[in-house]
Amino acid sequence: MDRKDLPGLIFGGAGIAIALAFTFYYLPDMIRKIPDLSAVPVSDYAFISFHATAPFFLFMIAVSIILVFASMVSLISFSRDYTTSFSKKANGRYFWYLAIYVLVDLILSFIISSIYPSYGITSINKLPDFIQVYYYLVSVPGETLIFSIIPISIILLIYGFASKKLRVLIRSEDLNWNIVGAISIGTATYAAIIYLILGQNIYYVISAYVTTFMVSIIYLKFGLMRAILTNFIMSMVSFLSVLASRVPDYSLLLTIFLFAWASVGIYYLFLENESRQRRIRQQRSEQEKERSSQEMRREVHVPLLKPEDLFIRSSCPECGGIVFHVRDNMNLECDHCHHVVAADDVGPFNIKIDIYGRVHDHYPGSDTY
Repeated sequence: MDRKDLPGLIFGGAGIAIALAFTFYYLPDMIRKIPDLSAVPVSDYAFISFHATAPFFLFMIAVSIILVFASMVSLISFSRDYTTSFSKKANGRYFWYLAIYVLVDLILSFIISSIYPSYGITSINKLPDFIQVYYYLVSVPGETLIFSIIPISIILLIYGFASKKLRVLIRSEDLNWNIVGAISIGTATYAAIIYLILGQNIYYVISAYVTTFMVSIIYLKFGLMRAILTNFIMSMVSFLSVLASRVPDYSLLLTIFLFAWASVGIYYLFLENESRQRRIRQQRSEQEKERSSQEMRREVHVPLLKPEDLFIRSSCPECGGIVFHVRDNMNLECDHCHHVVAADDVGPFNIKIDIYGRVHDHYPGSDTY
């Protein structure tokens, strides 16, 4: 692993460890007090409303935990590049973008909180801690499905048909940044519209737009499973922020940790910009070399013969044409009437043949043929 990846890996690993720790700390309470989980409306995380029973809650917990573990395994175990979700390629860069996401989310939170102090505190946060953890855990599959898988798959399908590159559905990491940006903006706009339809205020709409934009970039560049992992980490960081706000010392420690993680994101922003500029310069250099090579291939250097080398009669004796083709036996064939002039015929010295078999008018006293 590149040494530049190490800061992102350290903070990313810490984020994963914290998220897992809180999940498994409250898991026994979730299972033991399953009836209490009905305090959270199913529509808040499954986007459909119905009366849920214990098997449904257990199912959602199991599916969410399985997806989280699969997303972590995808970072280390899969070496075949069938899809971007199951590939070791650019794992270090994933932690770059996770740190950048933390930076963007932290800045957004500070800006919105200064305008709307109750931002981030919802009715969910008034419930017992284990119910909050349940909500943040099981929200991951639903949010990923509604705000990432469905819109991105539809956009990729349209782009794949339009460009005749359907492989982008499973190999989206090959997309250039213009396409990634356009798809991410489209997906973020879709998420913002959904939040508006659900009646959320403008601050949560803005938050949904920005966070969906970042998750979409991670989805397209590093795969679905890493988008799921990102949603899980950031969901648990949200819970931790609310939990730490009850104790000033813990809140200060969390703030320091998030600022340090965000600082790594700033570092990676500069590195990514430098890397991008380097790639652009390399592409331009390769294009310039290719263009020069093509121009050299198009240039035809015709060496001229001296007047004493080979001359024939000035025009075709049949039609008067002066354009001839040299046959293999050195006879000349008029391009106009196809009359053949023998190789030993002699004529006035005013037509010249170059070594490529092309015939030129020769004007005495001129170097141009």
